[in-house]
Amino acid sequence: MFGADSPNLDCLRALAVAFVVFDHLVLTLHPRIYGLNPAGRALGNYGVLIFFVHTSLVLMLSMQRSSARENRLFLPFYVRRFFRIYPVADACVFVIAVSAFSPDWWGTPAGPIGLTRMEIWSNLLLAMNVNGSRSALSPFWSLPFEVDMYLLLPLLYLFATRFRRPSFTFALYVPFGLLAVAQKAIFPQSDIAQYTGCFLPGILAYHLSFRPRFQWPAWAWPLTVTACGLAFVLPSALHFWPGFLYQWLTSLAIGLTVPQFRQLDRGIVRVVAHTVAKYSYGIYITHVFALYLGFVKLAHYTLVFRWAAFLAALAVLPYLAYEMIERPGIILGKKIAAKVSLPKA
Repeated sequence: MFGADSPNLDCLRALAVAFVVFDHLVLTLHPRIYGLNPAGRALGNYGVLIFFVHTSLVLMLSMQRSSARENRLFLPFYVRRFFRIYPVADACVFVIAVSAFSPDWWGTPAGPIGLTRMEIWSNLLLAMNVNGSRSALSPFWSLPFEVDMYLLLPLLYLFATRFRRPSFTFALYVPFGLLAVAQKAIFPQSDIAQYTGCFLPGILAYHLSFRPRFQWPAWAWPLTVTACGLAFVLPSALHFWPGFLYQWLTSLAIGLTVPQFRQLDRGIVRVVAHTVAKYSYGIYITHVFALYLGFVKLAHYTLVFRWAAFLAALAVLPYLAYEMIERPGIILGKKIAAKVSLPKA
């Protein structure tokens, strides 16, 4: 169902980062009104949930391709993921540590807030959810959960290939749910187990991609993702939040439907989705700098100039991050992974 380059997965990733950027953009322009609204942060949270589902599905497909040509799975996987996720993030942490950039500047008129030495190390290791450190940038909060799941994904891949029925993956919701409830009861300040169920739908999508039951029209795929987002925001808009189970159900809706649509075939849509998806990690991390430049640092300039500066930075910063840091890191990770793997005869 999904090749190495899937327009539908590109569209999913592009929409995810678009929701996060839009959420932070409105929060920047209207911090007091939007920030106090319970629905205010739900859209950005939904974008992160999409990233979790997308990540687990894409990595399942990647491990399938790797297992076809390598005898080792775990070590090459960890090497590739390390050089994929850490270089750009650590470069941003370095910039923030040197410049004392505020990690929480939304709606705070005070000057820059420097990170402590422990917080800097926690951000460099992407382990803020372990010791409760502040995130160097607001989007950083989700990265530790991805890193935590990287430890489990190879095991989940082996499980998925050993037990090929989706019902077996559904059964994992029971221990994962009990773990999340127990963690909330024993360690209420921690969220480590809260998002585990948001990665399982990617594994279900991996199962279903081999035998999709429907062939829904491609044009309905972006509309379906957007409709799920509106449904996710609605409880918060009504000042009601059903807890982490609602996040799991929303992620499940994405995972169950993503294999059921035909692939997008319109040229302009595919090109835009592929381009945004290619630079999405850089957009996700660096868009905060673009917002800060356009609407905080240049607050005394005309609105047109501020928007122009924001849009220019939103395009340039992810491009530079990808070409100068992310892409070389990916290439280096592949080279090192090739050395530590054992090619199959």
